[in-house]
Amino acid sequence: MGGIVGNLEEPVNNVARITIPDDAVTGSLTLEVTRVTNTHIPEVVKSEPVDIEIVESYIQIKYGDNGNFDDDQFAIYHNGIEVDKTAVGQRDKVFSYNLAVGQYSLEIKGLVAPDKIATYSVCLSDNVVIVSGDSNGRVETDEQANPSGIFSNPLVIKVNSGDGQNITSCSNVASGVLSRMSALNGD
Repeated sequence: MGGIVGNLEEPVNNVARITIPDDAVTGSLTLEVTRVTNTHIPEVVKSEPVDIEIVESYIQIKYGDNGNFDDDQFAIYHNGIEVDKTAVGQRDKVFSYNLAVGQYSLEIKGLVAPDKIATYSVCLSDNVVIVSGDSNGRVETDEQANPSGIFSNPLVIKVNSGDGQNITSCSNVASGVLSRMSALNGD
């Protein structure tokens, strides 16, 4: 891998786990470890080459405010951790995220909705399929139940292999249609 440094965990039962860096590529891997001998002289030990295949798993997510007023703020969460956030009123924010091939639960959280109506849209790269959840939404909150306007919407996705360079999977509801519906309802 051309001198890329990975993380090597302490061996257990003569088995060492290696975390391969994000920029690793498919090819032959040779592990080189420097150990200190009893004579305190460093010695480099090399493994036999092993062929590895890196499955491309970067995805792109485009999301943001989708209403008539640029007043809402959203964040994307994975495993309860915020991975990206828009500015208030930001539309069509694009960010890349690295996930292995598989199924994942994400959360779209509304952070700011001053008029208690949050409108959002989410588009995903072509290596991602939405299993369940709404990728376009209008969420109404009321003062008593939710004075901050904050809400959470789960989105289950399936990540397939691919480089995630093209965003082609957007909601079937066009932004303009949702915006016109929101305008009729006050957002």
